[in-house]
Amino acid sequence: MSINNYNSVLDSVTNTSRFHGLLSTLPWMVRDMVKCKSCGFNDYLTQKVRDIASQLGILDPQYVAIKTSEKEGAIAGDNHILISQEYAAALENATSLFTAEEVEGTLAHEIGHLALDHSNSLLADPCFDAVDNGLIKPSSDTFQICLAKANRQIEKQADLFTLREPSLAKKLIQMMKKWLLLSGSSVPSSSFDHHPRTETRIDYLREGYCDTVQYNDIDLCNIS
Repeated sequence: MSINNYNSVLDSVTNTSRFHGLLSTLPWMVRDMVKCKSCGFNDYLTQKVRDIASQLGILDPQYVAIKTSEKEGAIAGDNHILISQEYAAALENATSLFTAEEVEGTLAHEIGHLALDHSNSLLADPCFDAVDNGLIKPSSDTFQICLAKANRQIEKQADLFTLREPSLAKKLIQMMKKWLLLSGSSVPSSSFDHHPRTETRIDYLREGYCDTVQYNDIDLCNIS
């Protein structure tokens, strides 16, 4: 499937802010730079992103950080990481709902999307072949369920990528616990969900983390 068809299909079926930048980030970047004078390329945040990527074993990372006018969240697209005002404030030691460590864990997840080339891997999913061949419609439940399943898989891959540096995986777990604290328990799982439940993500990340550090962490890995 061509990238133009791919973007068109995703635009028609999902909120792109949930897609971790698997679409072109250009429209969002342009919109933000027009409405937010402080938005755009940020040297300090770019260095933060590159430092985290180096910790994950990525040689000479050339990722760029874009500060956006969104309140919360981070999105990976192309070679860019888009960072919201709240997350940027945490990294810049300003007042924030989040700690710098929690945001670093989230950025490690986003870097995982880039390092694992998820934009192309999702593009190659059979869901899109079926649409391209006219077998199913992008508006159909069949396609949306297929796409959601594929996206849940790559979200898990990006989560587990953070285990390349266990301290970053722990920070991601801490961020997920903060999400639960702020928003409460996840709703029951649905075949239309594009992300695993937060509780599920914490469970498999904690298991992988404790396996990696051989349970040498009283806070997360006390099995008594």
